[in-house]
Amino acid sequence: MSLVVVDTASLSHLSHLGKVLVSKGIDMLIDHHAHNSLTKYSKHYLVDDSFYSSSEIVALLSKELGVEVEEKLYCMLQLGIITDTSRFSRAGPLTFEAMAYLSGYCDYNTATDMMPRSRRSRSEIIALLKALQRLQLHTNRFIVAGTFVGSEESAVLSMLLQLGVDAGFVANPGKDNTRITYRVRDGAPEELTVLLHKAIARALGQLAEGPLGHNRAGVYLIKRRLAKRDMPSLVKRILDSLEKYLAEHEGRVG
Repeated sequence: MSLVVVDTASLSHLSHLGKVLVSKGIDMLIDHHAHNSLTKYSKHYLVDDSFYSSSEIVALLSKELGVEVEEKLYCMLQLGIITDTSRFSRAGPLTFEAMAYLSGYCDYNTATDMMPRSRRSRSEIIALLKALQRLQLHTNRFIVAGTFVGSEESAVLSMLLQLGVDAGFVANPGKDNTRITYRVRDGAPEELTVLLHKAIARALGQLAEGPLGHNRAGVYLIKRRLAKRDMPSLVKRILDSLEKYLAEHEGRVG
């Protein structure tokens, strides 16, 4: 049996499959996240954060090795590039080289027609509403939002960034661990990203592993489940820590 993992930086993203991967080992890991904790379980891996999506790596490997696959898989690789680069708002020369190669097998419009356009599921709607109900904010120089849910962290963060926040983070007290997923909007000053990481690390102390993923989008992992009742105070600690770092930073700049 061969186990191949693509575009995944942490076991926490894989649910029960993560336990299978730890017991069996990963034959091949392909990823573009700067920080990846799965390499220690992988016999072979290609992790290169100079690429803007893992789909680029797979597409260019396919081109280099002369491997042909079904048309729908070329379309899916195009979709991977389109979504991971936010429709090419983040891209480099190899992004377009990969797209040019894939376009020879799948028309761009055919690929985008495969994009899901269904109404949000009931569970996703409920998670979004709960996230808004539990929201805490820092609104001095930047707008930073923190909240907690039991699922749909990615959808919650997408919603927060669409509303216009500079950065957001979502805590999830999972079954065996606690995740803090974060995202910083494109165009936000690099200082905010740096200070947000410092704030999360300070609030979590030695409990957490991370960041895993990208510098501006990823996850911190606490290797034990915190109680749901502890989530509001955890969110507040991160925001309070961020406010302190921002005040210190502005004092040094001033």
